[in-house]
Amino acid sequence: MMRRYARSLRKESPLLSSVGVSMTLRFIDANIILRALTKSEPAQAAASQALLLRVESGEEKVTTSPLVLFEVIFTLQSARSYKLPKERVVELVSPLIELRGLQIPNKQLWMDAFTAWLEYPIDFTDAYNVAYMRSVGISDIYAWDRGYDHVKDIVRSEPPGARKEAA
Repeated sequence: MMRRYARSLRKESPLLSSVGVSMTLRFIDANIILRALTKSEPAQAAASQALLLRVESGEEKVTTSPLVLFEVIFTLQSARSYKLPKERVVELVSPLIELRGLQIPNKQLWMDAFTAWLEYPIDFTDAYNVAYMRSVGISDIYAWDRGYDHVKDIVRSEPPGARKEAA
């Protein structure tokens, strides 16, 4: 039953239809990516790196969700985890996104988000929003976050009628 569902899903999904019938598309979780990038837990790191090499060579096809990629980026930068500067996070994650066997929609959007993140003093979520807005032709945003004011082609507005909070 599940195999029949998977076959019908491949026919309906442009993302999945590009995967050959003989190759199973598997989901890759954040912990696999983090082990490969950080080399923590040496045995798991080696296995994770070997998997990513197979993904790069096309021997394996994997997909993941935007939430997994956000988790990887957040964990690498978080003061409670690896404390990496955003430049180093981009160095580590960019090649991962470009892996030949990693099937995610709109890889260019991620690269554009990295560019915005490095260019402006904003967090990665805001950088991704900037890249997404640009990709769909939006330049106006409602936000309380003043970080958007640093982005030259984005106009931030606060919802009308908001009371000024005492500082």
